[in-house]
Amino acid sequence: MTVPPTGRQCGSPTHCHGWPSCRCLLWGGLLEVIVALAGIGTAATLFPVVRRQNEGMALGFVAIRTLEAGMIHTGVVTLHSLVTLRQTAATEVDAATLSPPASHSSRPATGGS
Repeated sequence: MTVPPTGRQCGSPTHCHGWPSCRCLLWGGLLEVIVALAGIGTAATLFPVVRRQNEGMALGFVAIRTLEAGMIHTGVVTLHSLVTLRQTAATEVDAATLSPPASHSSRPATGGS
């Protein structure tokens, strides 16, 4: 997936810092999923035709296209997780959510004398 950088840097959660708009990245991910499914569909459609010539080659073609689709899906999931992390980091975090609970204090217990 090739998305040219826009050069905009905005602190709002609707934009990733230094990245193109997150909406653009999400749409690009959706289009990549469509490409992956089209690749599997192409392989499944051509399988009966190629099988007449060589069944091993036909199975190999389907397997490679399925592997390609799996790698595309892995990339899309990674991209979407990075977008989610960027959006989460762009929002303000309350200091109370970062402090550990009182029951899990890191201070050692003091014994009474």
